Amino acid sequence: MKKILPIVIGLVLSLAVIVPYSYSGNASKQFFTVSKEEVKPGETLEMTIDLNKIYFNKFKVTFSSDIDLKKVYENNDEIELETADDELIININKEESSMEQIKLYYDVSADEKTDITYTIAVNVVNSENEEEQLVSTLSVKVVENDEKKEDEQKEETQKENHNNQEDKNNNSQMNENKTERSLNQMKNVESMLLSEEYSSGSKKENISTNEASSTKSNMSINNTQETVTYNGSDNNYLSNLLVEGYTLNKTFNKESTTYFITVESSVTNVNIDATSEESNATVCVSGANNLKTGTNKVLISVTSESGEVRTYRLYVTKK
Repeated sequence: MKKILPIVIGLVLSLAVIVPYSYSGNASKQFFTVSKEEVKPGETLEMTIDLNKIYFNKFKVTFSSDIDLKKVYENNDEIELETADDELIININKEESSMEQIKLYYDVSADEKTDITYTIAVNVVNSENEEEQLVSTLSVKVVENDEKKEDEQKEETQKENHNNQEDKNNNSQMNENKTERSLNQMKNVESMLLSEEYSSGSKKENISTNEASSTKSNMSINNTQETVTYNGSDNNYLSNLLVEGYTLNKTFNKESTTYFITVESSVTNVNIDATSEESNATVCVSGANNLKTGTNKVLISVTSESGEVRTYRLYVTKK
């Protein structure tokens, strides 16, 4: 028993050292939260990092997201936000600060489309030992604004009532006109005959004028020469983006250039199938190998035939 006791104490002390830096998956989400999982256009999304749940003294916090990180702001003068390569970076030193939380805010545009999902990945790296990291990835959905929907329905009802009233007024006016036409039928016949004779003469004159204009236009076209140089297609879109064995955080859309996936800690490489919309465009993938723990950025560059470049970004979070 005396021989076993030191071994047990040694194991307990080892676990006490290892456990604080072994956060991953759901456990890592404890240090990063959002104010709501569903936001409406025009609302503000609040994001919080609980520094008390991060067991590093000096560390770097990196945000990666498909929201516009340049529009993220804070209300604490102690925080310095840095943006680099579509990422938001915050450096923290607990020994020089008394902060317990970091709060960041993002104002959702009033014109934002609904039924879309924001993905926010946060990676915390220990500045004194970069192998010690915490990772958290959360999703926020943009939902329809109920008040806006009610206003649209109200406006539609008012418009429908207005149209019904106009129809009634038009029907009443038509009946009055019909009665008036019946009483003045003889006078109208004479007016119609005179009008028809006049219109016939005007029609002939208009035909002559149109023929002259057409001839002049044709002469102008024949006398104009234009030289056009074709430098190749400007199409630098992807038609599809697939990651073998994984599903993107949202349905691929060629206009959307930012995507996320999460892989297990044992994964070192991901296989990417990126197809260009234009057959003559060139596709180049970089960053898909030698994945590290935390957030990895994979770049898919599409160069059009004319030389225009479009870059798609895939953030791979390794647990």
